[in-house]
Amino acid sequence: MSAIVYNDVAELLFGPEESRSETQMVAFRVRQGRVVRESISPPARESRSDPGMTLAAFICAMLLALFLGGCNGGGAMDLSSYKERVADIHDGVAWDLGYVLESLSGLSVEEYRYLEELGGIFRNAKGIFTSAYQETESLVPPGEAADLHRQLLEFYSRGREETGILVDALGLFQVVIPMLADVQNLALPTLSEQARPEEIKAAAEEDHRTMNMYVGEMEGITPPGELASFLEEMYAFFCAVREWVIGVEQAVPPGELEALAQFQVRYTEVAGKVAQLEGMINGYLGGIGARIDALIEEGSALAAGIQGL
Repeated sequence: MSAIVYNDVAELLFGPEESRSETQMVAFRVRQGRVVRESISPPARESRSDPGMTLAAFICAMLLALFLGGCNGGGAMDLSSYKERVADIHDGVAWDLGYVLESLSGLSVEEYRYLEELGGIFRNAKGIFTSAYQETESLVPPGEAADLHRQLLEFYSRGREETGILVDALGLFQVVIPMLADVQNLALPTLSEQARPEEIKAAAEEDHRTMNMYVGEMEGITPPGELASFLEEMYAFFCAVREWVIGVEQAVPPGELEALAQFQVRYTEVAGKVAQLEGMINGYLGGIGARIDALIEEGSALAAGIQGL
């Protein structure tokens, strides 16, 4: 071994040469009356941990654990434990859907004050679907349950989306149903044919403020996609009524009575349009039960799949 190599190894094992004393490297013994020089190993050095090396070793150990965890399937549950857990999650969803369906009986525009309570029921159902999805997603199914696991996640995701749409729809109806009632009770239609100009002007200004408020409210609403055409139709209708009102408000004397008469003729169309829009709302509300039924049917099929594991 060359001297350079020796010195490198010595420094690696024992530290730099200048830090080593002679007694660390040689010893003198008396043998048969002669002094003999012998090489000896240095005394054991006190172990000193390097914080940097300790951190590096810890990181390597964590990475190794993560790698090995990925290689062993991420800790898949045994079939019995998985079945018990998803059955418990799914039972909670099934119970809530049954309660929602029971709450839908007799729902109509005439019961619009009940929409707020029903909206709360659907918000709760959306929360249950969301929790069911998150809890199921956190599970690692055994191989034989992988397909059912995927179907459960798809079902909970779809239920969360469906109930979310219904929450938004019911919120929209809570806003527009009172508008449809109020547009049939404007001030101008109640005036007589002999109303004074100042009475016509005051009624027109009042109705203008009312229609402006409602049109502005609708402009701030983002409806569910499936109700966008409904809101567009209602918005166009309210804008038209507002234009009729403005026509009376801006009438030049002595044309106020003529403008009022023209408004009242047009206004006869309002009741029919309101009835049409309310019919659209009732049709939507009537279809909610079928949507919940579809979720219940799909959920029942999945419950049978869970029991069959």
